[in-house]
Amino acid sequence: MEKPKKILIIEDDPDLGAMIKRLLASQGYDSYYTKNGSSGIEKAFELRPNLILCDIQMKPIDGYQVYNILSESSLTSQIPFVFITGKSELEDIRFGLELGADDYLVKPFSNDDLLKTIQTRIRKHEDLLKV
Repeated sequence: MEKPKKILIIEDDPDLGAMIKRLLASQGYDSYYTKNGSSGIEKAFELRPNLILCDIQMKPIDGYQVYNILSESSLTSQIPFVFITGKSELEDIRFGLELGADDYLVKPFSNDDLLKTIQTRIRKHEDLLKV
């Protein structure tokens, strides 16, 4: 039997973080929630999750900084990384993707969109590892 996939949620809105955590648990994922960028970075190194969902607008370390720090380490640079954010302008989306994130979901997003994004990103990552 396959081990459940680990998803790290880095989100400063505790209600949204808890909702995503419950949704992922209902789908068989092991999900972990942290409320800011610095604890998210620590958790990413500790867990080495299968995917990271990260808000952008957090203080003192924002999602862009989280991504940059994790992308510089060989331990975390290959983990699929998805921004979840209210920043919906085209230049914001383009900036997040050009930075190197695997995907970008604008809040509010549907549960289906979130789950499809997670499934797609994990599957693509696993396919790359098989090559």
